[in-house]
Amino acid sequence: MKNIVPIGILALAATSFAEGPVTADRPGTMLDASKPLAAPMQWRNQDQGLFGVSVGWYFPTNGLIRDRFGNKVFDVGFSAPFQGVQQQGGQQASTSFGIISAEKSGDRMMIIPATFGIMKMTGGRGEGTKPYVAARAGVAYFDYRVTDPDTASRKSGRKFNFTANVEGGLILNQNLRLAAKYNWFPKVDGLDFSGIEVKLSYQFFRL
Repeated sequence: MKNIVPIGILALAATSFAEGPVTADRPGTMLDASKPLAAPMQWRNQDQGLFGVSVGWYFPTNGLIRDRFGNKVFDVGFSAPFQGVQQQGGQQASTSFGIISAEKSGDRMMIIPATFGIMKMTGGRGEGTKPYVAARAGVAYFDYRVTDPDTASRKSGRKFNFTANVEGGLILNQNLRLAAKYNWFPKVDGLDFSGIEVKLSYQFFRL
């Protein structure tokens, strides 16, 4: 069962990217090298290299984690450029880094996932809103102390483990991105910290 979610994520990524690149010289279109670049390419280059922050809510899917920390947990993250490594066909490398943290009634959890994968634009080649999908995998750091009220036992620890996620969202403009992401984490001491994240990212500075 532990391998079902990673396999499903890889299958989703393969399906999403199987269509191949969308280029300007595909059948039915003409490319005139003497003319200036179109607006879509100008849009892609305007925000190249911008970093930012993301804030949102994390919704645990496990009943015990919801009971101990609530139905939603605030999370904050670092948002890497989403146009700075643009590739042909609307595909680009994609990173994700965040901090999911909560503390309540003596229990605590802090999860720091860092993942790398591929993002693909799924439409919107003009200057407006651009939908996208992404699939990533990486590692996560866990720092937790969770009490099970049914057994009166407390589990705690600090460790690293594998993680993966799938994300869908909208690039609203050069600075804003709205996204929903499912984070899969393997069980740690029998605890399942997996959940759904909804966040807003704002790109505004360069390193």
